[in-house]
Amino acid sequence: MRDLYGDRYEVHSAGVASGGISPYALKVLQESGIDTTGHRSKSVTEFKGKSFDYIVTLCDSSCPTFTRYLPGNGIHIHENFPAVTEMGADEETILRNFRRLRDDIRAWLVLQFGNR
Repeated sequence: MRDLYGDRYEVHSAGVASGGISPYALKVLQESGIDTTGHRSKSVTEFKGKSFDYIVTLCDSSCPTFTRYLPGNGIHIHENFPAVTEMGADEETILRNFRRLRDDIRAWLVLQFGNR
């Protein structure tokens, strides 16, 4: 989102809990020219009390409860993107899955925010 529309939106990223960023996620972001310097895993609780116009969730069915952490905040937009598992797969398969997820999310963001 920041890469596509950072000139129009102030973008923050967080999860229900902080748990580290996969090195595969960082690699595929860097491959597409996204600077990941300073990125870190954050919990949504870091943003408690902050107002948002939009809360965008891009994960499995656990995400719709995400708004309970930021009550009264903006428009909630959700899309179900399945998690990429790193267990039991070789590195090239993992990277291919992360690249597909990266590209699918980018395409979805363009559809959702390209004309806003």
